[in-house]
Amino acid sequence: MNIQVFSRRKFLLPKIRFIVFFVSFYLYIWLQIDPSLIYHGHGIIIYFPVFFQGMDFFQGFLAYPGGLIEYVSSFLSQFYYFSHIGSLIITIVAMFICLGAGKLLTSFGNTRFRAVLYIPAILLLVMYNQYLNCLTTCLGLLVSLFFLWIYLLTAQRRAILRLVVFLVSSVILYYTAGGVYLLYALLCGIFEFLIKRKYLIGLFYIFLAVLIPYIPYIYILEISIPDAYARILPLHAESYLRPSIAAWSIYFFFPLIALWIPLWELLMKKLGKRTDLEEQLKSETGRTLQDVNFPDYYRISKLKFLYESLVLLVIIVSVALLSFNKNENIRLRINYFSYHEMWEQVLEEARRLPMEDYTFLVTHDVNKALYYTGRLLYDMFSYPQDVKALLTLSFFNPNEPASLLADLPRLSDTYFRIGMVNPAEHAAHDAVELIGEHPAFLRQLVLTNIVRGNTEIARIYLKALSKDLIFRKWAERYLHYLDIDSSLSTDNLIQHVRSVMLTKDYVKAIDLGEILEDLQHNKKNHMAFEYMMAYYLLSFKLEKIVQNIHRLDDFKYPDIPRHYEEAIIIYMNMTGKNVVLHGRMISQNTVQRFQRFAYLVDQYSNNRKAGIKVLARNFGDSYFLYHFLFLISEGVQ
Repeated sequence: MNIQVFSRRKFLLPKIRFIVFFVSFYLYIWLQIDPSLIYHGHGIIIYFPVFFQGMDFFQGFLAYPGGLIEYVSSFLSQFYYFSHIGSLIITIVAMFICLGAGKLLTSFGNTRFRAVLYIPAILLLVMYNQYLNCLTTCLGLLVSLFFLWIYLLTAQRRAILRLVVFLVSSVILYYTAGGVYLLYALLCGIFEFLIKRKYLIGLFYIFLAVLIPYIPYIYILEISIPDAYARILPLHAESYLRPSIAAWSIYFFFPLIALWIPLWELLMKKLGKRTDLEEQLKSETGRTLQDVNFPDYYRISKLKFLYESLVLLVIIVSVALLSFNKNENIRLRINYFSYHEMWEQVLEEARRLPMEDYTFLVTHDVNKALYYTGRLLYDMFSYPQDVKALLTLSFFNPNEPASLLADLPRLSDTYFRIGMVNPAEHAAHDAVELIGEHPAFLRQLVLTNIVRGNTEIARIYLKALSKDLIFRKWAERYLHYLDIDSSLSTDNLIQHVRSVMLTKDYVKAIDLGEILEDLQHNKKNHMAFEYMMAYYLLSFKLEKIVQNIHRLDDFKYPDIPRHYEEAIIIYMNMTGKNVVLHGRMISQNTVQRFQRFAYLVDQYSNNRKAGIKVLARNFGDSYFLYHFLFLISEGVQ
């Protein structure tokens, strides 16, 4: 059999599988995971890097090992904003990591289990299915494999040359990628120890892996031990990948494979199981397995290749289905649509989320979407509610500042829209301090300062934003607007917020009820009125609701909103008082629903647990049930 003919016919199949795999990988990342959700997940996905053009920003990454990789990662991460480009970046990184795994396999003598090279991509899929931002870690791994490839090119050279290559590449790699250097040194040590049988060199490499990070820690950069040894690795304090088994697995994969392959091949030789085809390759070409580059040689039958590909397909589909965090995907989509003011999509996604998986943050976005679609006082109890999620930080633990991260961006935006400009600015400042100079927070600081007339301060933030890759055009446009009209008298949002903003400042802790009452007296502030009524509903202040019925005229309501009607009926039923409706009437449908509700409450008075299930099934979208459950919790019913 001619080995060249064999290669042309057989080697095409692995290449086709490789291409099909990564085309599918790209489509899955793009259409299912959607990297733009990661970009907009600031606060939910705790760590997402920012990037600003200019030497000042770049120089900050030169002060510690691994800074260059973090700089590149920060740059590439910005393109997650465009989902198709972000997906391409993730796919290319995964593809080259797998090519590095293929090189490792062939260099260490593997010819049987070539599908193993896809494991890193599968582990990456698991991480992205959990919405972990792992680009920095992956780039560090990729650079480590690149230097390993350079080192393996010297495999047939003298030991002294390999040692020189290792020392030079170690210094470069350590400064470039930080703690990832440890993986490189370990793999080179294993190669020398098990493949080249140079035991002293292998042990020396392991010793250097411990020594080289220690030198800058003591003598040069004066960095901390974690920064010296663990920067970019999943265990580092600034990494969001610490809880991820997949993040650790992708690093352990390479040394485990490097150890397993030579030991497996040694066992096969001891058992006398070298194949005829392997001997044929050596006799006809004079090449050994270590000389063959991926994917130039693939010893496998078509039947076995098909079987192997099917197993790989089953594994990938299973991993994709089992590891995908559907609820996190929905929560991030809600956050994304809220940021882009796509309110109907916010509500559509919220309906897909199981009620037990709602968070205060989701409820906050849902209420904002309900207001902007004109349905807050009509449909808010169709979704899980809590007064703490309306417009307050009261549900956070003050001893854990990290718990504020996800809510600060939302609060700043909602405060701004409702007219609480000073609290909006404070929340944006806190977000910058706790999370970082994300352009969304800087944008909020621009708007709050423009509304308050602090245009020079707004210019400072705009100039910073003009160095951002994504928000640059927005910043340049607003700088141009300020040059033409410093008050932005034609900007609808700015002018609306100015017309409803609260001029009174609060030196004490925020009292939501007090601020909303001050805001809602402005007849232009429709949002403050609805949030005030929602606050009264959620805090069970029925008398306050009744006292403000006349305010419906200020905002030209054609009728009494449904939840408002339900609260009035409850108030009249509990107090026996009549309520002046100022020319309006409670709809007959709401009256009939209350009668039906009261009948069921009475019918199940001796079996409250069953009764609550029936009420929830029939009245789960009503204020009747919400208030009834409150009375039960208070021991009234």
